[in-house]
Amino acid sequence: MTNAANTPTAVTYPPKAPRYQALDAWRGVACLLMVVFHATMQMTAWYQTVPPETDSVDRAGQTVIMATARTWIGVPIFFVISGYCIMATLDSRRRRGADGLSEYVSRRFWRIYPPYWIALSLSVIAIWLSESYGAPGMFHGGRFTVPNPWEMSLEQWFGNLTLTESWLPLVRGAENGGDKMTNLLPNTWT
Repeated sequence: MTNAANTPTAVTYPPKAPRYQALDAWRGVACLLMVVFHATMQMTAWYQTVPPETDSVDRAGQTVIMATARTWIGVPIFFVISGYCIMATLDSRRRRGADGLSEYVSRRFWRIYPPYWIALSLSVIAIWLSESYGAPGMFHGGRFTVPNPWEMSLEQWFGNLTLTESWLPLVRGAENGGDKMTNLLPNTWT
């Protein structure tokens, strides 16, 4: 005979939040499309200015590059899925009674800014090396023109370091020469 003190009790865990596997797959596909699009956009812009060659290998290359230009569709797909995921996370945290907005903002800060600052630093080094020792002007042509880091104003650096450069020109105003957005990493407008 066993008494009640010796019987093991079942451990119950709270129900796991639903996770949509298909959503993860679509987000992965959208990420891959975005990587292909952004990795080939400079080449795509160049191929659009070059007359078609008769060499079959070059035509095949042009065809592949022009096909990659269509992978822009990954950008809006990724934005929609990301928006849904952010809202689902907020709703889940709200339902669980988790810490409020301050914890969410803190977690987002540490997830976004340190990797961004590392990417910004590496980009400045790459631009400097390219301009000094490699191919001057390589970053200043094509679809996205990257500004020269040492020609940026302190306000532009502030906007880049804080990821506010996309709207700071509206605050600076045209009369101060601040009517143009200057992102060192062109995709940080997002």
